[in-house]
Amino acid sequence: MGRRAARLEIRTRLRASAPPSPRPPHHDEAALDALSDREIARLVGFARFRIMRASRCGDTDAEDLFADAALLTLKMKRKWRRGISIFNHLVFLMRNICACRSKCASKYVPISDLQPAPTIAQSAVDAEESIASLERALEGDSIALEVLETMRSEVAPRHAQKQLRISAAVYWAARKRIRRLALALEDTAHGY
Repeated sequence: MGRRAARLEIRTRLRASAPPSPRPPHHDEAALDALSDREIARLVGFARFRIMRASRCGDTDAEDLFADAALLTLKMKRKWRRGISIFNHLVFLMRNICACRSKCASKYVPISDLQPAPTIAQSAVDAEESIASLERALEGDSIALEVLETMRSEVAPRHAQKQLRISAAVYWAARKRIRRLALALEDTAHGY
């Protein structure tokens, strides 16, 4: 799916889930509809930046964070003040959503953090075993395996996309699959 199709899908999802607003329709819906494709791309890029910067922003992606901010505005759960552009309102709202999720997540300390740290050799062996089990689980997904290899080689995402000749959407979707699978494998290893 191309970027334009993704933006169209986001706009369609926003319109479908927008509740009736007591404000005049030109205030909320029209302002969101007036966002250009370039502005939406910039907002989604900002959301991706916030997610990567906040280590514990929850299991979300950039499009979801943007859609959450727009829906909170349409449902009037977050007030849009006069004199602030819709673009800046959504930027501030996405920043606040990420900060709130990160703050809530940091309150909980996993039990493994309370145990003494393993030695470097133990950590290296555990990491290799985890990566090997992750590679076995990703055996049928060649794109995810290639993305995982670029991650292990510490190749920057932009360079990895060029190297693998894939779009940003495909790259980030593969990273999301890898992350979810790694978390699932970690949970099964811990017996959750």
